[in-house]
Amino acid sequence: MNYFKYLALLSSTVLVALVSSTSLPVIGSSVSKDILTKLESNRAVALTNKPRARKPGRRGLMFPPNLNMKAPSNLSSRFGGLRSPSCKQQGDIIALLPAAQKATDLNKSDKRQVTDITHLTADPYPTVLFYLPPNSPTKARFYLQEENKQLVYLADVQMPNLTDNKQNGVVILNLSDVAKTNNLPELKIGKSYVWKLKLFCEDNISNIDKKSPEISGWINRIDPKTSLKGQLGSSYINNQDSKDPDIIADQLNQAETKDYPTVYANNGIWYSAVSSLAQLRNNNPEDLDIKSNWKTLLDSVKLEQISDKPIIGSATIKNIQVEKK
Repeated sequence: MNYFKYLALLSSTVLVALVSSTSLPVIGSSVSKDILTKLESNRAVALTNKPRARKPGRRGLMFPPNLNMKAPSNLSSRFGGLRSPSCKQQGDIIALLPAAQKATDLNKSDKRQVTDITHLTADPYPTVLFYLPPNSPTKARFYLQEENKQLVYLADVQMPNLTDNKQNGVVILNLSDVAKTNNLPELKIGKSYVWKLKLFCEDNISNIDKKSPEISGWINRIDPKTSLKGQLGSSYINNQDSKDPDIIADQLNQAETKDYPTVYANNGIWYSAVSSLAQLRNNNPEDLDIKSNWKTLLDSVKLEQISDKPIIGSATIKNIQVEKK
């Protein structure tokens, strides 16, 4: 037999056998039979050892570490916890805000680092979360101010009723619960505000002074129906390389309720992310996925010390005073 014709016949026979998985015919000498038998054996071993498809790993909910919304510079803002010697709480009162987060001031050529960050919300009224340590004061006063320190409104706050005053955990302060009945003005879109919660250790609210513990933070409302890039300009950093629309309302319409916190977090909307996740955790206390997301979200913003603390309830808001203009 012509040598080249033999090789062509051998190659075509092997190919047909591999595709059809049928027994190979014996062609030519015993050497040819051994070769073909070995090829078929190797193919069987390869099929047996074919790796199984891996399930994608689950990654917890996290907040972007490089958010660069700089706060106005004419009013200092304090993040994290403060303690007062006049109170007996066992630890710091901590605002649930990204702790010690740095941001690049893109308006400066030297790209200096700043630590006061304006965090975003998609809601018309603030929802603030904070951690209360054991033996904390049960009364406080909430203030909302414009960036020029002009008061918008203030309100008295009563902490959740606890059977054991040593219990500690996260408290939700939701101004939208009382907004309509008290004619609270909405946060104006694109405008920065500062909120402050000042606790007092005595029954008489008039005894609030500079020594009373307080927490504060910046807040800026975005329009969920408008492009984030158009609203935030150079401060918009999330999903810049994504083909997905940067309109929050569109993303929420395509998501399930349990995924709302992820939508907000992926777009850098801190207040809406943490408050919507807190609501899910309250409504589904045994859901392990929600618990995991809560922990990873707080861990991602350096709040590890309270990420395993329970939500102990919502604060009661009363005696609201709206500043007249």
